[in-house]
Amino acid sequence: MSDKDGAMSNNKDGVLAQELPSGGQTPTPSFKQFTFTELNSITKNISKGRILGEGSHVVAFKGWIDEKTYNPSEVGVGMAVVVKEITPNKFQDPGLGQILEFLRECSHPNLVKFLGYCTESEYSRDYNIFLVHEYMQKGSLDNLLFGKGAEPLSWPIRFKIAIGAARGLAFLHTITKQNMYSKFEASDILLDKVH
Repeated sequence: MSDKDGAMSNNKDGVLAQELPSGGQTPTPSFKQFTFTELNSITKNISKGRILGEGSHVVAFKGWIDEKTYNPSEVGVGMAVVVKEITPNKFQDPGLGQILEFLRECSHPNLVKFLGYCTESEYSRDYNIFLVHEYMQKGSLDNLLFGKGAEPLSWPIRFKIAIGAARGLAFLHTITKQNMYSKFEASDILLDKVH
């Protein structure tokens, strides 16, 4: 969940056009298909990696891209991103195509912006999938509340975070018939800023 706009980009112009019932057109976000070489450049060598975290079937790396082209950029220049390497058994059901279609619908101001993916790998024996999304500089709410050196948040900020998370979750429930979260926790809420 996020306070930022959720949008994706892919083709040369960054957007696709979708027909509207009125006959007009509006940009429809899509995803960039990154190459493994690009991910290596974005993360400054993904095989050695600056690992942000490891979990069950997921390893996350931090990197930097140009905000408009999504091409790799220097550290500290452009937009910070997270590159998540996910093992194949995470994608057995549903398949990658269904997941990308679902993520395409997840454009919302209170959801983390998904940017693209990569299905290439040059260092792994397994067929891993890499997902790229914006980096949330304040991390997860649970770390902000209970992590080492955590400082108390004011009640107005807590309410703002709770309302943003509720809006993001409500949106997710409008685009799927399944229950998105049977267990929704502070670790599921990522923050780009706190004010």
